[in-house]
Amino acid sequence: METKKLLDEFVQSHDNSGNIIGAFGYGSGVFKQKGYNLQKQPMIDMILVVNNPQLWHRENMKNNPNDYSISGKISLTYFDLNSIRKATGVTYQSNIEFMNNQFKYGIIGKDRFIDALNGDWNSFFIQGRFQKPILTIRSTEEIDEAIKKNRDLAIFVALLTLTKKNPTLLDLYYQICNLSYSGDIRMLFAENPNKIYNIVNGSFNDFFKIYGDHNQFFFTQKNGEIVINNELLYASLSFLPKILYTYLQKKGYNLNSPEIIAKLLQEKMSQVNRKDSIIQPLTGILTVGPIHSLNYLSQKIKKKTMGKSS
Repeated sequence: METKKLLDEFVQSHDNSGNIIGAFGYGSGVFKQKGYNLQKQPMIDMILVVNNPQLWHRENMKNNPNDYSISGKISLTYFDLNSIRKATGVTYQSNIEFMNNQFKYGIIGKDRFIDALNGDWNSFFIQGRFQKPILTIRSTEEIDEAIKKNRDLAIFVALLTLTKKNPTLLDLYYQICNLSYSGDIRMLFAENPNKIYNIVNGSFNDFFKIYGDHNQFFFTQKNGEIVINNELLYASLSFLPKILYTYLQKKGYNLNSPEIIAKLLQEKMSQVNRKDSIIQPLTGILTVGPIHSLNYLSQKIKKKTMGKSS
């Protein structure tokens, strides 16, 4: 079955009275990654946007009870969901069997989702995922505009942190992708070290469709190298996500020191990603259950040791 049709069927089976307003597929189960072993179909990852996550889960427990472990049913029924998902805004259910495929889906409230994509980078869990290729199953005009804003910010920050001499368009896409992995502790022990390379090279055409080869801050030459309008780029620093611009101001920055600006931005992004990568797995233990969480982690570690992409 075609991937988009499969995902659409999954969304319909979990719609719960029409309460899913946004649905997106991402990751290696949806997009090709260079070097991936295709002998085994990877888990399909999805983000589902709903108006009220707590109410959605309550109804979904009735309609799709097998999605939940015992600990997941308890935590999502009796705990304050806002506190569970405080850091990243997302609660996940994984190892969901559907039409001979395994799914993992994250639930996030619309307001939190829109705020995140419009520039709230205090967490980068959702933002990073939507800066890479996604397969849209369901959306709204408001969501589409927020996704575009998030991607505009991504390429802006990537240009500011791209310190390589004579960078190419491929380098720029790599830097966009790298924004969500810098500082992630899973890259130390549970992710393929070639993950970013595999994502960008496997989906270069998808990145091109998203970001193109020019905007007001750069253009691409015939040899593939990009030329950056540094004067305009550094004159526009106030357009940075608030958490990054505030960090620059706090540390003190000099427009004549682009290397320092790049270092500070990378430093702050690493801090944000490190926090997310610690807290989100702990959230998963509550909502998915310790067994599925440990199985998922062991699969990640195995892929790293075997040099596969995830």
